[in-house]
Amino acid sequence: MTSARRQRDRAPAASDVRPRGKRGEPAPPATPGLPRMTRGPYLLALVVAALAAIAAVTYVINDPDLWQHLVVGRVIWQTHAIPHTQLWTWPTHGAPDVLPSWLFRALLWPVWQAGGVHGLASGHAANRLTFEGGAWRARIVVAE
Repeated sequence: MTSARRQRDRAPAASDVRPRGKRGEPAPPATPGLPRMTRGPYLLALVVAALAAIAAVTYVINDPDLWQHLVVGRVIWQTHAIPHTQLWTWPTHGAPDVLPSWLFRALLWPVWQAGGVHGLASGHAANRLTFEGGAWRARIVVAE
């Protein structure tokens, strides 16, 4: 066997030669990019995600303070003022009261008045979808 023939048998074919990485490891094979998603699957994925978010926030309301939140919200809407004295408990009736959650209570009352428990559940789901959708959109904008 001649030396030229031995070198030819030992040398890899041109198609087998891959570019080497930093430390001599073979570079990973190039993968073709995924095609862009068309509108139909995108909308289906969006609807499924929205239904999953709604299912995640749909539950029985068992907050014992809900009724106080609603009463304070109703009083805010009726009097057009934030209560600064305790009006709902006997031992501290008339005492100064700081109400840090007045805006939440003022927004809760019209939602309850419009839809009851279903209105609160729908409002909670809409709020969740709005903020999660905004976060999802911000992630897409940052990634682009």
